[in-house]
Amino acid sequence: MTRIIVILTWIIVRKGDERMPLYNRLKEHRARLGVNQQEMGALAGVSRQTISQIERGDYSPSVTLALKLARICGVTVEDIFTYQEDECHER
Repeated sequence: MTRIIVILTWIIVRKGDERMPLYNRLKEHRARLGVNQQEMGALAGVSRQTISQIERGDYSPSVTLALKLARICGVTVEDIFTYQEDECHER
């Protein structure tokens, strides 16, 4: 669990204005649950707009929010969020 949090924290940090390649399947999991963005936001304690921005890839959620969303969906964080590193992001 600590490794997941450290990885997600690193993903959320941006270098300048450069976007980090964090992809998600939140819309799929939300649809499987049969809830709309407003309902998912209420369950997670955020706005509908936040859920929409996450699904579009315009917003990287905090580690806490990522964990909440995974718990609501009944899956792991890795089932929803995927980080795909390219050559310019490799360590």
